[in-house]
Amino acid sequence: MIKSDFRRYSRAVDPGRKRPRVFLFLLILFLNPGFQFVLLCRLQRWVATIPAVGKLLRFLLWYVTTRQFCCDVDPHASIGPGFYVPHPIGIVIGGKVRIGAECTLLQNVTIGRGVGGDADPVIGDRVFLYTGAVVSGAVTIGDDAQIGANSVVVRDVPAATFVGGVPARTIKLLP
Repeated sequence: MIKSDFRRYSRAVDPGRKRPRVFLFLLILFLNPGFQFVLLCRLQRWVATIPAVGKLLRFLLWYVTTRQFCCDVDPHASIGPGFYVPHPIGIVIGGKVRIGAECTLLQNVTIGRGVGGDADPVIGDRVFLYTGAVVSGAVTIGDDAQIGANSVVVRDVPAATFVGGVPARTIKLLP
């Protein structure tokens, strides 16, 4: 999965593929906070599977993630390959949320149960969540959907739809 995440970031950083691969790797690894955030999330989920020592390592990775990026990602959240977060500030992904492949999250996105909820959201493939979007409750977001800035999604969103507002309503069907 980290390989597909790196490919996604390399397409964003160097769309023409003019830089050498090694230089691009070092550039993304050390200077791209979005990739660092995604890498810490992947490591946190992997470390959580190690018995005994895993809890301590997971806590350390969680601490670094929350302090450096002001984000909170539950290690039980399932995040698909090609996850892209260009601005990793204020992102909250809780519980057992499932996020599909090639999804993009901008800053201050919250995905989780909400207060008193009993099920977690399911996000499809290639979904784009704009700044400040909130997805709460037992919600399913279809593939290729887009959630507008500062929208609050509390109902299912069909595939290839742009939704916005509070509560989120269909604004436009995407081609």
